[in-house]
Amino acid sequence: MINLDLLNEQQKSAVIYTDGPLRIIAGAGSGKTRVLTYKIAYLIENKNVNPLSILALTFSNKAANEMRQRVDVLLGGNFTQPIISTFHSMCAKILRKEIHNLDYPNDFQIVDELDQKEILKIVYSELGINQSEYTFGSILSFIQSKKNDLLKPSDLLSDPIYANDIRAKIYKNYQDHLDKAHTLDFDDLLIFVYKLFYDPEYSAIKSKWENMYKYILVDEFQDTSMLQYKIVKILAKSNNLTIVGDPDQTIYSWRNADINIIINFEKDYPDTVTIKLEQNYRSTKRILQVANNLIAHNNFRIDKKLFTNNKDGDEIEFYCGFNSDAEARWIASKISELKRNRVQLKNIVILYRINSYSRAIEEALINENTIYKVFGSIKFYQREEVKDALAYLRVIHDGSEISLLRIINKPSRKIGDVTIEKLLTFAKKNNLDLFKCLEEKFVEIQKELKISNETLKNIASLINEIIWARRALQTNSIFLTLKELMINRIKYFEEIKNSEEEYESRMENFLSLVDAIESWENKNPHGTIDEYLQEITLITDRDVEDDAASYVSLMNVHNAKGLEFDYVFIAGLSENIFPLRRAIAVSPRTDQTDMNENIITAKTIKEDKESLEEERRLAYVAMTRAKEKLFLSFAVNKNNSNIKSRFLEEAGIKQPHSIRIANNFSMARDINKTIDLIKGDIIMHNHYGRGKIIEMNGDIIEVQFENEKKTRKLDKLHKAIKKWEEE
Repeated sequence: MINLDLLNEQQKSAVIYTDGPLRIIAGAGSGKTRVLTYKIAYLIENKNVNPLSILALTFSNKAANEMRQRVDVLLGGNFTQPIISTFHSMCAKILRKEIHNLDYPNDFQIVDELDQKEILKIVYSELGINQSEYTFGSILSFIQSKKNDLLKPSDLLSDPIYANDIRAKIYKNYQDHLDKAHTLDFDDLLIFVYKLFYDPEYSAIKSKWENMYKYILVDEFQDTSMLQYKIVKILAKSNNLTIVGDPDQTIYSWRNADINIIINFEKDYPDTVTIKLEQNYRSTKRILQVANNLIAHNNFRIDKKLFTNNKDGDEIEFYCGFNSDAEARWIASKISELKRNRVQLKNIVILYRINSYSRAIEEALINENTIYKVFGSIKFYQREEVKDALAYLRVIHDGSEISLLRIINKPSRKIGDVTIEKLLTFAKKNNLDLFKCLEEKFVEIQKELKISNETLKNIASLINEIIWARRALQTNSIFLTLKELMINRIKYFEEIKNSEEEYESRMENFLSLVDAIESWENKNPHGTIDEYLQEITLITDRDVEDDAASYVSLMNVHNAKGLEFDYVFIAGLSENIFPLRRAIAVSPRTDQTDMNENIITAKTIKEDKESLEEERRLAYVAMTRAKEKLFLSFAVNKNNSNIKSRFLEEAGIKQPHSIRIANNFSMARDINKTIDLIKGDIIMHNHYGRGKIIEMNGDIIEVQFENEKKTRKLDKLHKAIKKWEEE
């Protein structure tokens, strides 16, 4: 017999309640998987329920496998395994038996994301679309959204809003390819089952499956979409439906997760019993206190308050950096300190809201020789727009043929492979590298090679832009020249403006690179583009893949859901970053008075309020990943325009660890004829942060900066230096 004495009172109540609908509100770290697996074992062993009449649904194969293993251990391997499955696997099982009713073969094929992208390559070719205009990711997201709303391509094409939208045409051609091959994608698995369950023509199939299972259990119910919920309602005709979830951890609305389903569950099931699991077994008291403080500011939730019998734990450390580089150095130095205290790197995670925020953190970790891995994204200097921007710099500097071939069609200039091959052959014949050839032999190329006038015009435009940038660099900084070139002159990002999320993400990565170049130029006022590229090469060369068993994990908060770490760093906790700018566009703030609320519709206000609450849930999820200690940080910037995230104050975090850093710009004065420096003065540097002058030799000062082991010698009149004056 299973030992219910290992459960707390709320867990035990949830396990032994077996007759009727049950909603379990399971807080972070409260043992929800234990409750689910114990309940399955209890039904089989104590209630003599046939295992094959039990269906447990979850959202990932990893979660399903873990549940199977735990149930098997609890039952001692003496019973048939119940059906524990993901939503999509369950739907595939149903369709293997029933899809012939929809004139599809029962041995239909299922395409994964790689297959989908191969189909889109064909569709783009058919429609004459360049991938840079609409990325595969943005189109697949669009198609998924429409399928979850049960909208067919014909529905969109007959709608005036979408009739001329190229995405609707892509959707149609994509679906035509699937249908022709009798192939389904993952969303089709749900749609086809929905059709079989809700179309009156197939009522016999519905009757068969609604009587198949006596008990249904659904994990992570807060992530359920309306389409999934409708399928569950048919399968759960017995009314013995147990749902487990936490509205405070609903963070996937962009994947069609609908928080209303779990909150309003009792409207569909009036006899619902609700049990809250509020005892947390993961975190310290101090971590839970700030998490509880934060999430209490959300209005649309089911009230609960996590508690624990764990120790009080360490104080939350909160740091404000002079800029993102200083913030990153603090994080890296703290991790080095943890390493010295024999903490394994695998127990540390750094979380951020946007992927572009990883740039400074990655560089700081590399400089500290700390092994790390980025999850859910790729390392900063391997991201396409970053590599392209650096390739442009390389071409500007020395006409690098390898770099030129990378960016010759970025953005699209309709210079095909055949044309490129002709140009390379011509350059080799003239004993010139490709750029030099295009620059010096353009007239001959026009005369001798069969290349269209449009393509020649595009090639000439590219060469002229590179020449413009070379001239601009004679009187302008590298970062401003690159920014002007990429955004305003070649309009690198113009093609992806139709995909808002893609555009925003890639632009953020590029602007993060621009900030890094500006920071480098402040440190190296006489530095050349060649010296910068050499330094970046050194950074990326040191950033090698490592098969070490222990490494610091870097990821955005969405990827951290369901995970836990001893030590958690949450970086970038400033307004417009976390929460995101678009979530607070019209959210009232006492320090934002320039909004004309008279022109904001009620719908807009509602939508932004919902977005802000989801941002707060994201921050809550991030905080509750921590077991032993939580580190929070943000950075002001050169214009002092970054202000700390409202989430910090809401969580009860009042004062940064470096107590006066948050106001450093207002307390730093320019060095001029009336303000001189002496030994012992405190200065503020744009890159290195705050430091103390320990020696002087004319205009050269030697400074010991905070968070730096070595001293640095600097020109005291450099524009990056300001004198620090206490309030």
